[in-house]
Amino acid sequence: MRAVTPSVTFFERSGHDNSAASSFRGFPGRVNASGEFEVRGLTPGSYTAQAEVSKDGRGHTGRVTVDVAGTNVENVLITIAMAFP
Repeated sequence: MRAVTPSVTFFERSGHDNSAASSFRGFPGRVNASGEFEVRGLTPGSYTAQAEVSKDGRGHTGRVTVDVAGTNVENVLITIAMAFP
């Protein structure tokens, strides 16, 4: 069975100055083959980190809240729950 690499995106939660944004923004991450990811350009604040994968024609998602305080945030784990038929 072949492993599927998820996509990861960080979305700003309340408390960010979004006055200059013309639309809802997400910050996409770079995901390697082992599922580790990196997201750059985040300002301090609270984010929803979302991971998505499509398998057998079905989408599966996991989310977790991440607080960024101006330094690297490591060891963030996003669990993707596979739905049962």
